[in-house]
Amino acid sequence: GVRAVLQWLGDATPSRLEIAAIIALAYGVVLSVEGAGLWLAKTWAEWFSVVVTASLIPFEVWEVMHRFTPVRVSVLVLNVAVVWYLVREIRLKRVTSRPKHDVDT
Repeated sequence: GVRAVLQWLGDATPSRLEIAAIIALAYGVVLSVEGAGLWLAKTWAEWFSVVVTASLIPFEVWEVMHRFTPVRVSVLVLNVAVVWYLVREIRLKRVTSRPKHDVDT
């Protein structure tokens, strides 16, 4: 996890720093797009947020499988719960915001 990243950066070569900068820039762009979309109340941004949050789950599963600790399991469970909650809320919002059709017309 963090220790491996710090060691990787500690043995920094110009190409490693370039890779780290590109990753940081891409992450910043993703979060900026997500934030702007949420700020503007765009539905796509809500789903984008779900995808970004869920994208961490495979890494968390790998971490738990690599070294099982209660903290890692808790983080994984919490992230799965957050993704579930976000999807539930988006679907609920969609159902409650549908226009009601007058059946008697």
